[in-house]
Parts: sequence; C-alpha cells; structure tokens
Amino acid sequence: MSHRVGRLHNFSAGPGALPLPVLEDVHSELPVYRETGASVMEISHRSPSYMQIE
Repeated sequence: MSHRVGRLHNFSAGPGALPLPVLEDVHSELPVYRETGASVMEISHRSPSYMQIE
C-alpha cells in the first residue's frame, strides 16, 4: 500500500517549501526527510523532526 501526500504549504515567516523547479533540479540530492514530506532545507530548525538530526 502506498500513501501519497501532496505538497506542503508553509505560510509562516520561517522557512518555506522550495519552488517545484528547484526541487526537480536537486531531487536526487535532497530526499524527503523521514516522513515530514519535505527536505531538511524546508523544515523549521525548531521542529521536532529537525531536532532529531544529528
């Protein structure tokens, strides 16, 4: 069973989702981090997911 998730939208003042053309260019180098739906460049540096990065 696969679970498909759409693009995330971030309307806060912090980091936002990268534009789709940029993601397509760097897709192989910036995988989705765990199950966040975003790369580490797109998630907040204060989020629990980011805090788990060693």
